This record gives sequence, structure tokens and C-alpha cells, in this order.
Amino acid sequence: MANSDNVLRAGLTPKHIDVAELASCTIFEPKARDELLTAPSFDNGAEHYPVPVGDFKFSVYVNQVNREVTVSTPEILLALDAPVELTHTDGETLTIERGQSVFIPASAKGYKVSCSGKFARAYC
Repeated sequence: MANSDNVLRAGLTPKHIDVAELASCTIFEPKARDELLTAPSFDNGAEHYPVPVGDFKFSVYVNQVNREVTVSTPEILLALDAPVELTHTDGETLTIERGQSVFIPASAKGYKVSCSGKFARAYC
């Protein structure tokens, strides 16, 4: 969800739900099961998933060893099924375990990442 003070809630929290407005913004159209999932493009061990908004990108990386990443905007990494090891360009290291995430500020400039499994990256 992008930054906004005007949020339309769909019942995932106990906050107010404007049912009429939610219904007016919903498309009630059947779709085949194979049309529900987006197909990623593949590039050098990364699965890049199309996201229908310009606010961020979403990718899943598989079996990476010292992959160099340049940072120009904030991003979030999520360890999906194995520990993820990060090394900042200044030498500082961090390991996040399966299910954990880390916020990387734009000021980080860059890092190396290694993971024997999969991790997700949300970035701009």
C-alpha cells in the first residue's frame, strides 16, 4: 500500500470498513485460476514480478553468492526459506533468519548479499 491518509479498508483490521465504497472499487469478474498469478521474468538468479503500480518493484532471488546490489532508494529484504547474509560496503555484516526482514535505507549506497535459498526484495 502506498503512502496515503485516505485508506480504503477491506476488513483485515478492526478499523472502520466502508462497505459501499469498497464494493464500488471492486471488480466482480470471474478469472481463470492461471490468470490470477503473475508470471515473473527471469534474470541472473532473480525472479522479477510485475507489479501494477509504479511505487515499488518486487523480486525473489535464488541461491545468491556475494551478489552486489546498488541502493538508490529504501528497500526491504525478507528471508523466505534460509538465512540471508548481508555485507555493507563498509564491512559491516548482518544475518537475518527465515521469516525475518531488514530495512535498508537509501543512504546505504550498496551491499553484497548471499543466501543458499530464496529471499524477497521490495525496492523502487
